Amino acid sequence: MHSLFANRMAAVAMVILLALLLMFGSEILVWTNPSGRPVLEWLLLIPGYLALSAVLLDFIVRYRVHDLFGALLLAGIYALAGSLVLNPASTLNDLPRTLVTRIMGAHALIAAEMIGLFLILSGGSGQSFRNLLIGCIVVGLAWGMWVKNWPQEEGYGAVSLPTMLALVAVDWH
Repeated sequence: MHSLFANRMAAVAMVILLALLLMFGSEILVWTNPSGRPVLEWLLLIPGYLALSAVLLDFIVRYRVHDLFGALLLAGIYALAGSLVLNPASTLNDLPRTLVTRIMGAHALIAAEMIGLFLILSGGSGQSFRNLLIGCIVVGLAWGMWVKNWPQEEGYGAVSLPTMLALVAVDWH
């Protein structure tokens, strides 16, 4: 009985970790204006990210995803589902352009990074540190270019570095 409870709690912890990574990627790194969302919207988004991460974790376990091509497939699934269900206001306002730039561009890139980070954190292979370092560099560059330029194009105010870092700290606590 104790091991069954421990296994279920470990599975729930993995779902929460993947949900936090995906929420951090989609809300903070892609910057879908998290500071402008009302509290009620956040209360709807959190169960959505948990449900989507549970489905993705089921795919990871069921199809034994542990390589780049499996992570890219999951990133595409997440990019389509997450951006269309969880962030439709920012991804559907100019559909032909946003399908390529936001859904299959920014959301898929960040999802590939976050799923790769999840696989590195949960797998623990010999090349994990090098892969983690490469992933951090790519995420940092993508975040810097995306968040500094995109909000002004969409009519939001310029995002300062303290605002970005404050929202990162809030997301991880």
